[in-house]
Amino acid sequence: MLPLDLMTCASGAPALEALAPLGLDRSRPTLVVFEAVLFYLSPPAKAALLREAAALLAEGHPASELALTDNLAPFLRSADRKDADDYFGGSLGLQLRQHETLWGGAIQFARAGAKSGE
Repeated sequence: MLPLDLMTCASGAPALEALAPLGLDRSRPTLVVFEAVLFYLSPPAKAALLREAAALLAEGHPASELALTDNLAPFLRSADRKDADDYFGGSLGLQLRQHETLWGGAIQFARAGAKSGE
């Protein structure tokens, strides 16, 4: 497990780059987890962090995944799977593999990875 200080994200600096000196090896399967932490970021910082995570997955091991239990507003407000597919597939370039919601979409439970064939 490699920790990440969210203050890095708030400053606008590339957050996940800070993990390389701690031992992140992109050639190995990696699980990126966001669990109730995105609430604390501004929408621009949240978007930047999610884009970084998506890039890490796209460039890394094909079995790497993103798992989150978090609020994705303002990017995703509904409980609709199609909206989640559109966001993860379009904005992030990831394949949504599992999706559930709580409280009408206020909380999103998602598991995503690099699109097959990439």
